[in-house]
Amino acid sequence: MSGLWVVGLVLAELLPPARPHLAPRHLAVVDEKNQVEELRLAGGPTLLVPIFTRCMGTCPLVAASLNEAAAQLPDRFRVVLLSFDTADVAEDLLEFRHRLGLPSDWLVLRGVDGKATREFFDDLDFHFMKTATGFEHPNQTFVFSPKGVWAATFSGTPSSKGELESAHRWAVATDDLTASNRLLEWLSRPEAWIALAFAGFVVSLGAILLVARRQRGRFAAPTLLSPRAAHPDETRR
Repeated sequence: MSGLWVVGLVLAELLPPARPHLAPRHLAVVDEKNQVEELRLAGGPTLLVPIFTRCMGTCPLVAASLNEAAAQLPDRFRVVLLSFDTADVAEDLLEFRHRLGLPSDWLVLRGVDGKATREFFDDLDFHFMKTATGFEHPNQTFVFSPKGVWAATFSGTPSSKGELESAHRWAVATDDLTASNRLLEWLSRPEAWIALAFAGFVVSLGAILLVARRQRGRFAAPTLLSPRAAHPDETRR
């Protein structure tokens, strides 16, 4: 196994979406048969994998790793591989599928319009740049709920059954709008922990100041002595 594969397999992290409850904009796509359709992310928990077919790095790595890990899941994902390279034609998409032995129910697509495709990925905070040899792009896979709402993001290459099971739970939970689930979703976000840490600091500081005030009051208060009773001999004087 090459160093690239090892790095890709180790560095996988499931993160909350950068824009919670986002339902991506409409996007026209073309498939391996050169048929134009609209990208559909609803219909079941879905993984969206950005690719370009001539990629020699993370794109085939992610597809192959997902293929192996997803086969172990009792609850299946819909998987959509979406090329952002306008030079990819239907034959390229089909060759990518055959080269990696991808399942027949996976979708391998390309955005029809380059500008619209870039805007679609910009909404997901996925940014790519054309280079002399292809594209520079992050290694990310996007998780969508059954209703097509952005539920989570894999940073790195998801390669284990456990990682995909966690993503599946996040996808299903995103459409659950109960108060308890909303709280759990909020607690999954980094800013929630920052807010909780700040609230804890404020409470702790308040408790310290209250104790300090009580201590000062205890030591500063004058001691009131009751008048000393006169001794009988002093009375006779």
